[in-house]
Amino acid sequence: MKFASLLNSSLSLAPIYAEAKNGNVLSAYMFVCEDSALLDEAVALFIAYRIAQNGQYTEDVADRVLRGGYVDVRVFPEGDKVKVEDVDRLISDVYYTPTELDKKFYIINVAHTANEAAQNKLLKTLEEAPQSACMILKCAKTATILPTIKSRCQRVELTPYSYEQLKEQMLRYYPESDVFNFALSVSGGFPGIAVSAMEDRSKYAMFQIVRETLLYMKTSKDMLHYSAKWLAQKTRVYELLDNVERIMADLVVLDAKEGSLIKLKSNIKDLLTLKSMGYTGEVALKILPRIAESKQKLEFNASVTAVIDSTLYSILEVKAKCRK
Repeated sequence: MKFASLLNSSLSLAPIYAEAKNGNVLSAYMFVCEDSALLDEAVALFIAYRIAQNGQYTEDVADRVLRGGYVDVRVFPEGDKVKVEDVDRLISDVYYTPTELDKKFYIINVAHTANEAAQNKLLKTLEEAPQSACMILKCAKTATILPTIKSRCQRVELTPYSYEQLKEQMLRYYPESDVFNFALSVSGGFPGIAVSAMEDRSKYAMFQIVRETLLYMKTSKDMLHYSAKWLAQKTRVYELLDNVERIMADLVVLDAKEGSLIKLKSNIKDLLTLKSMGYTGEVALKILPRIAESKQKLEFNASVTAVIDSTLYSILEVKAKCRK
Protein backbone atom coordinates (compact mmCIF):
# COMPACT_ATOMS: atom_id res chain seq x y z
CA MET A 1 0.00 0.00 0.00
CA LYS A 2 1.84 3.07 -1.24
CA PHE A 3 -1.03 5.50 -0.93
CA ALA A 4 -2.71 4.62 2.40
CA SER A 5 -1.89 7.95 4.05
CA LEU A 6 -3.28 9.89 1.08
CA LEU A 7 -6.41 7.77 0.97
CA ASN A 8 -7.01 8.16 4.69
CA SER A 9 -6.72 11.94 4.34
CA SER A 10 -9.24 12.09 1.48
CA LEU A 11 -12.44 13.93 2.34
CA SER A 12 -14.33 12.06 -0.39
CA LEU A 13 -13.42 8.69 1.13
CA ALA A 14 -13.80 9.55 4.81
CA PRO A 15 -17.58 8.84 5.04
CA ILE A 16 -17.49 5.37 3.47
CA TYR A 17 -14.33 4.38 5.35
CA ALA A 18 -16.09 5.37 8.57
CA GLU A 19 -19.09 3.26 7.59
CA ALA A 20 -16.85 0.29 6.78
CA LYS A 21 -15.10 0.55 10.15
CA ASN A 22 -18.51 0.40 11.82
CA GLY A 23 -19.49 -2.64 9.77
CA ASN A 24 -22.08 -0.70 7.75
CA VAL A 25 -21.53 -1.78 4.15
CA LEU A 26 -24.14 -1.47 1.40
CA SER A 27 -24.75 -4.03 -1.33
CA ALA A 28 -23.23 -2.01 -4.19
CA TYR A 29 -20.66 0.74 -4.69
CA MET A 30 -19.19 2.46 -7.72
CA PHE A 31 -15.64 3.76 -7.19
CA VAL A 32 -14.64 6.23 -9.90
CA CYS A 33 -11.12 7.45 -10.71
CA GLU A 34 -8.87 7.74 -13.78
CA ASP A 35 -5.92 6.57 -11.65
CA SER A 36 -6.24 2.76 -11.70
CA ALA A 37 -3.48 2.18 -9.12
CA LEU A 38 -5.08 4.58 -6.63
CA LEU A 39 -8.47 3.02 -7.36
CA ASP A 40 -7.12 -0.46 -6.56
CA GLU A 41 -5.75 0.68 -3.21
CA ALA A 42 -8.86 2.70 -2.32
CA VAL A 43 -11.10 -0.33 -2.79
CA ALA A 44 -8.67 -2.65 -0.98
CA LEU A 45 -8.54 -0.29 2.01
CA PHE A 46 -12.34 0.00 2.08
CA ILE A 47 -12.67 -3.80 2.22
CA ALA A 48 -9.87 -3.99 4.80
CA TYR A 49 -11.69 -1.60 7.13
CA ARG A 50 -14.76 -3.82 6.90
CA ILE A 51 -13.02 -7.15 7.54
CA ALA A 52 -10.11 -6.17 9.81
CA GLN A 53 -10.60 -7.48 13.34
CA ASN A 54 -8.75 -8.73 16.42
CA GLY A 55 -6.32 -5.82 16.19
CA GLN A 56 -5.09 -6.72 12.71
CA TYR A 57 -3.16 -3.92 11.03
CA THR A 58 -5.51 -2.57 8.38
CA GLU A 59 -2.84 -1.92 5.74
CA ASP A 60 -1.65 -5.54 6.04
CA VAL A 61 -5.23 -6.68 5.45
CA ALA A 62 -5.49 -4.32 2.45
CA ASP A 63 -2.23 -5.73 1.04
CA ARG A 64 -3.68 -9.21 1.37
CA VAL A 65 -6.80 -8.05 -0.51
CA LEU A 66 -4.60 -6.66 -3.29
CA ARG A 67 -2.70 -9.96 -3.51
CA GLY A 68 -5.94 -11.94 -3.86
CA GLY A 69 -5.40 -13.54 -0.47
CA TYR A 70 -9.06 -13.86 0.58
CA VAL A 71 -11.32 -16.59 -0.79
CA ASP A 72 -14.35 -14.34 -0.26
CA VAL A 73 -12.92 -11.40 -2.20
CA ARG A 74 -13.54 -12.26 -5.84
CA VAL A 75 -12.23 -10.22 -8.77
CA PHE A 76 -13.75 -9.96 -12.25
CA PRO A 77 -13.16 -9.96 -15.23
CA GLU A 78 -10.39 -12.34 -16.28
CA GLY A 79 -9.45 -10.12 -19.23
CA ASP A 80 -9.29 -6.37 -19.82
CA LYS A 81 -13.01 -5.99 -20.63
CA VAL A 82 -16.15 -7.03 -18.78
CA LYS A 83 -18.03 -9.59 -20.87
CA VAL A 84 -21.37 -11.33 -20.44
CA GLU A 85 -19.58 -14.54 -19.42
CA ASP A 86 -17.81 -12.64 -16.61
CA VAL A 87 -21.17 -11.51 -15.24
CA ASP A 88 -22.47 -15.08 -15.60
CA ARG A 89 -19.58 -16.34 -13.44
CA LEU A 90 -20.34 -13.68 -10.82
CA ILE A 91 -24.05 -14.56 -10.78
CA SER A 92 -23.30 -18.28 -10.38
CA ASP A 93 -21.21 -17.51 -7.29
CA VAL A 94 -23.04 -14.69 -5.55
CA TYR A 95 -25.65 -16.80 -3.74
CA TYR A 96 -23.11 -19.15 -2.13
CA THR A 97 -22.47 -18.59 1.58
CA PRO A 98 -19.15 -16.92 2.47
CA THR A 99 -16.53 -19.40 3.69
CA GLU A 100 -13.84 -17.22 5.28
CA LEU A 101 -15.53 -13.89 6.03
CA ASP A 102 -19.04 -12.89 7.03
CA LYS A 103 -19.51 -11.12 3.69
CA LYS A 104 -18.37 -11.81 0.13
CA PHE A 105 -16.92 -8.95 -1.90
CA TYR A 106 -17.14 -8.90 -5.69
CA ILE A 107 -14.73 -6.45 -7.31
CA ILE A 108 -15.58 -5.64 -10.92
CA ASN A 109 -12.56 -4.01 -12.54
CA VAL A 110 -12.91 -1.74 -15.59
CA ALA A 111 -16.70 -1.80 -15.16
CA HIS A 112 -16.96 1.00 -17.74
CA THR A 113 -15.94 -1.52 -20.45
CA ALA A 114 -19.05 -3.66 -19.97
CA ASN A 115 -21.45 -3.58 -22.91
CA GLU A 116 -25.19 -3.09 -22.50
CA ALA A 117 -25.94 -6.81 -22.42
CA ALA A 118 -23.43 -7.43 -19.63
CA GLN A 119 -24.70 -4.45 -17.66
CA ASN A 120 -28.32 -5.55 -17.95
CA LYS A 121 -27.39 -8.98 -16.63
CA LEU A 122 -25.52 -7.40 -13.74
CA LEU A 123 -28.47 -5.11 -12.99
CA LYS A 124 -30.72 -7.98 -11.91
CA THR A 125 -28.06 -9.19 -9.47
CA LEU A 126 -27.60 -5.69 -8.08
CA GLU A 127 -31.35 -5.49 -7.50
CA GLU A 128 -31.58 -8.88 -5.80
CA ALA A 129 -28.16 -9.23 -4.18
CA PRO A 130 -28.12 -11.29 -0.98
CA GLN A 131 -27.18 -9.55 2.27
CA SER A 132 -23.97 -11.56 2.36
CA ALA A 133 -22.68 -9.92 -0.85
CA CYS A 134 -21.15 -6.54 -1.62
CA MET A 135 -20.41 -5.60 -5.22
CA ILE A 136 -17.84 -2.93 -6.03
CA LEU A 137 -17.66 -1.53 -9.56
CA LYS A 138 -14.38 0.20 -10.40
CA CYS A 139 -14.64 2.73 -13.24
CA ALA A 140 -12.22 5.12 -14.92
CA LYS A 141 -15.30 6.99 -16.18
CA THR A 142 -19.06 6.59 -15.94
CA ALA A 143 -20.35 7.87 -19.30
CA THR A 144 -20.82 4.30 -20.55
CA ILE A 145 -22.55 3.04 -17.39
CA LEU A 146 -26.32 2.62 -17.67
CA PRO A 147 -28.36 5.02 -15.49
CA THR A 148 -30.11 2.02 -13.91
CA ILE A 149 -26.73 0.64 -12.75
CA LYS A 150 -25.66 4.04 -11.42
CA SER A 151 -28.88 4.41 -9.44
CA ARG A 152 -28.26 1.15 -7.59
CA CYS A 153 -24.70 1.93 -6.51
CA GLN A 154 -23.35 4.39 -3.99
CA ARG A 155 -20.93 6.51 -6.00
CA VAL A 156 -17.49 7.15 -4.52
CA GLU A 157 -15.42 9.58 -6.60
CA LEU A 158 -11.71 9.84 -5.84
CA THR A 159 -10.58 13.44 -6.24
CA PRO A 160 -7.04 14.63 -7.11
CA TYR A 161 -4.58 15.77 -4.47
CA SER A 162 -2.77 19.08 -4.30
CA TYR A 163 0.70 19.44 -5.79
CA GLU A 164 2.15 19.80 -2.29
CA GLN A 165 0.39 16.69 -0.92
CA LEU A 166 1.47 14.62 -3.88
CA LYS A 167 5.07 15.83 -3.76
CA GLU A 168 5.35 15.00 -0.06
CA GLN A 169 4.02 11.50 -0.72
CA MET A 170 6.27 10.85 -3.72
CA LEU A 171 9.41 12.01 -1.90
CA ARG A 172 8.97 9.04 0.41
CA TYR A 173 9.82 6.72 -2.47
CA TYR A 174 11.78 8.73 -5.04
CA PRO A 175 14.54 11.38 -5.01
CA GLU A 176 13.71 14.74 -6.58
CA SER A 177 14.92 15.01 -10.18
CA ASP A 178 13.81 16.27 -13.58
CA VAL A 179 11.88 13.04 -14.12
CA PHE A 180 10.33 13.37 -10.65
CA ASN A 181 9.13 16.90 -11.39
CA PHE A 182 7.81 15.80 -14.78
CA ALA A 183 5.89 12.94 -13.14
CA LEU A 184 4.25 15.35 -10.72
CA SER A 185 3.31 17.76 -13.49
CA VAL A 186 1.58 15.13 -15.64
CA SER A 187 -0.13 13.31 -12.78
CA GLY A 188 -3.21 15.53 -12.63
CA GLY A 189 -2.96 15.20 -8.84
CA PHE A 190 -3.13 11.40 -8.89
CA PRO A 191 -0.26 9.42 -7.30
CA GLY A 192 -0.61 6.26 -9.38
CA ILE A 193 -0.20 8.26 -12.59
CA ALA A 194 2.86 9.98 -11.08
CA VAL A 195 4.39 6.63 -10.10
CA SER A 196 3.75 5.27 -13.61
CA ALA A 197 5.57 8.25 -15.13
CA MET A 198 8.48 7.72 -12.71
CA GLU A 199 8.82 4.02 -13.39
CA ASP A 200 8.36 4.23 -17.16
CA ARG A 201 11.16 6.62 -18.12
CA SER A 202 10.07 6.51 -21.75
CA LYS A 203 7.19 8.85 -20.80
CA TYR A 204 9.73 11.53 -19.93
CA ALA A 205 11.60 10.77 -23.17
CA MET A 206 8.36 11.45 -25.12
CA PHE A 207 8.03 14.78 -23.33
CA GLN A 208 11.62 15.68 -24.16
CA ILE A 209 11.02 15.04 -27.87
CA VAL A 210 8.11 17.51 -27.84
CA ARG A 211 10.03 20.03 -25.73
CA GLU A 212 12.94 19.98 -28.19
CA THR A 213 10.60 20.18 -31.17
CA LEU A 214 8.95 23.35 -29.90
CA LEU A 215 12.18 24.95 -28.75
CA TYR A 216 14.30 24.22 -31.82
CA MET A 217 11.94 23.75 -34.80
CA LYS A 218 11.94 27.35 -36.03
CA THR A 219 11.33 27.05 -39.77
CA SER A 220 9.90 24.55 -42.25
CA LYS A 221 13.50 23.52 -43.03
CA ASP A 222 13.73 22.05 -39.53
CA MET A 223 10.55 20.02 -39.98
CA LEU A 224 12.22 17.05 -41.69
CA HIS A 225 14.51 16.46 -38.71
CA TYR A 226 11.74 16.60 -36.11
CA SER A 227 9.27 14.72 -38.26
CA ALA A 228 11.78 11.85 -38.35
CA LYS A 229 12.10 12.00 -34.56
CA TRP A 230 8.34 11.77 -34.16
CA LEU A 231 8.05 9.01 -36.76
CA ALA A 232 10.59 6.94 -34.81
CA GLN A 233 7.91 6.89 -32.08
CA LYS A 234 5.06 6.11 -34.48
CA THR A 235 3.24 3.89 -31.94
CA ARG A 236 3.26 6.73 -29.40
CA VAL A 237 2.25 9.74 -31.49
CA TYR A 238 -0.92 10.19 -29.42
CA GLU A 239 1.30 10.52 -26.35
CA LEU A 240 3.46 13.11 -28.14
CA LEU A 241 0.31 15.08 -28.94
CA ASP A 242 -0.72 14.89 -25.27
CA ASN A 243 2.58 16.55 -24.38
CA VAL A 244 2.04 19.32 -26.93
CA GLU A 245 -1.33 19.97 -25.28
CA ARG A 246 0.28 20.11 -21.83
CA ILE A 247 2.81 22.70 -22.94
CA MET A 248 0.25 24.78 -24.83
CA ALA A 249 -2.14 24.75 -21.88
CA ASP A 250 0.62 26.04 -19.61
CA LEU A 251 1.53 28.75 -22.13
CA VAL A 252 -2.08 29.96 -22.01
CA VAL A 253 -1.91 30.05 -18.20
CA LEU A 254 1.47 31.82 -18.29
CA ASP A 255 0.15 34.48 -20.65
CA ALA A 256 -2.83 35.02 -18.37
CA LYS A 257 -0.37 35.60 -15.50
CA GLU A 258 -1.80 32.73 -13.50
CA GLY A 259 1.56 31.27 -12.52
CA SER A 260 0.19 29.20 -9.64
CA LEU A 261 -1.87 27.16 -12.13
CA ILE A 262 1.11 26.12 -14.25
CA LYS A 263 1.50 22.33 -14.17
CA LEU A 264 4.97 22.05 -15.71
CA LYS A 265 6.47 23.95 -12.81
CA SER A 266 10.00 22.64 -13.34
CA ASN A 267 9.91 23.81 -16.98
CA ILE A 268 9.04 27.44 -16.31
CA LYS A 269 12.26 28.59 -18.04
CA ASP A 270 11.30 26.64 -21.16
CA LEU A 271 7.81 28.17 -21.09
CA LEU A 272 9.25 31.67 -20.84
CA THR A 273 11.64 30.92 -23.72
CA LEU A 274 8.78 29.61 -25.86
CA LYS A 275 6.74 32.71 -25.11
CA SER A 276 9.65 34.92 -26.20
CA MET A 277 9.87 32.86 -29.42
CA GLY A 278 6.28 33.68 -30.30
CA TYR A 279 4.32 30.97 -28.53
CA THR A 280 2.00 33.41 -26.81
CA GLY A 281 -1.28 32.51 -25.18
CA GLU A 282 -3.06 33.48 -28.40
CA VAL A 283 -0.88 31.13 -30.44
CA ALA A 284 -1.31 28.31 -27.94
CA LEU A 285 -5.09 28.69 -28.01
CA LYS A 286 -5.05 28.36 -31.80
CA ILE A 287 -2.71 25.37 -31.78
CA LEU A 288 -4.78 23.38 -29.27
CA PRO A 289 -7.70 22.72 -31.70
CA ARG A 290 -5.19 21.59 -34.33
CA ILE A 291 -3.80 19.03 -31.85
CA ALA A 292 -7.32 17.81 -31.05
CA GLU A 293 -7.90 17.39 -34.79
CA SER A 294 -4.68 15.38 -35.14
CA LYS A 295 -5.78 13.06 -32.34
CA GLN A 296 -9.11 12.54 -34.03
CA LYS A 297 -7.37 11.61 -37.27
CA LEU A 298 -5.30 8.99 -35.44
CA GLU A 299 -8.46 7.53 -33.94
CA PHE A 300 -9.83 7.15 -37.45
CA ASN A 301 -6.65 5.34 -38.56
CA ALA A 302 -5.22 8.15 -40.69
CA SER A 303 -1.64 7.82 -41.93
CA VAL A 304 0.69 8.40 -38.99
CA THR A 305 3.25 10.10 -41.24
CA ALA A 306 0.59 12.45 -42.62
CA VAL A 307 -0.66 13.29 -39.12
CA ILE A 308 2.85 14.06 -37.89
CA ASP A 309 3.67 16.28 -40.87
CA SER A 310 0.37 18.17 -40.73
CA THR A 311 0.72 18.68 -36.96
CA LEU A 312 4.23 20.10 -37.15
CA TYR A 313 3.32 22.26 -40.14
CA SER A 314 0.24 23.57 -38.30
CA ILE A 315 2.34 24.57 -35.30
CA LEU A 316 4.71 26.59 -37.49
CA GLU A 317 1.86 28.02 -39.56
CA VAL A 318 -0.15 29.28 -36.57
CA LYS A 319 2.91 30.86 -34.97
CA ALA A 320 3.90 32.59 -38.24
CA LYS A 321 0.39 33.93 -38.91
CA CYS A 322 0.03 35.32 -35.40
CA ARG A 323 3.35 37.14 -35.72
CA LYS A 324 2.22 39.07 -38.81
